[in-house]
Amino acid sequence: MVTLGDAGQAAIAAGLDTGTAVGRRYADEEAGVEVLCTTAGSGTLEVNADPLPPKGARSLPSSALTGSL
Repeated sequence: MVTLGDAGQAAIAAGLDTGTAVGRRYADEEAGVEVLCTTAGSGTLEVNADPLPPKGARSLPSSALTGSL
């Protein structure tokens, strides 16, 4: 973590370098946190010192798959 207002670059700790992807949601249901990533980065998002996992894709209702084109 870098304190607001600190100048310079912070080194990424080992194990926290999985990165983030643009357009991907990251969520922790237990903490009630959901983040939409708008800028890619090389660091891992974390909440309460635990990595924030990517949120799984929602499945479409079956009626959406059987419509005609």
